[in-house]
Amino acid sequence: MMRRPGDPGILFTASPKNELSLDKCSVFVKKESNDEPWNYMGEYKILPKGEIGGTGQGNRWYEQLPAKIQKIVEREILRNAKHRDYRERIAKRLGVKTSRLTIDNIGKAMIRGDEVINIFLLECIGYDDYFANDILKHSKSNNQTGQNSNGEETP
Repeated sequence: MMRRPGDPGILFTASPKNELSLDKCSVFVKKESNDEPWNYMGEYKILPKGEIGGTGQGNRWYEQLPAKIQKIVEREILRNAKHRDYRERIAKRLGVKTSRLTIDNIGKAMIRGDEVINIFLLECIGYDDYFANDILKHSKSNNQTGQNSNGEETP
């Protein structure tokens, strides 16, 4: 992802291409700090650029990964809440509940090419100074009143 506002970016996701092909959207990047966890990067156009995986020729990328990396990917898909879409599709194909999926189920789906990782290019098309300053102003006022950037009270 981008390091500074206006930088180009690349996004890898399991989301279908038609869900992310956007002409204009505001992009935020998660920061390490909990005080101000999001950084406004600007206005971006999201362009689909291809995919990794699938059943087409030359898409045996997953099998070429070292076994240790495959297990890390499979474990991440199985346990991380943000990969729910992967799990739901795999479970539906297998006719089982999502909670019954195993690392082995996920690995086989990846090797068969049932799942793909879509690649998107993020191209900056503008930066809204007013919006950025408004976010900064609200963030500072929340911190002074004992709230974090989500409006939750802080100790």
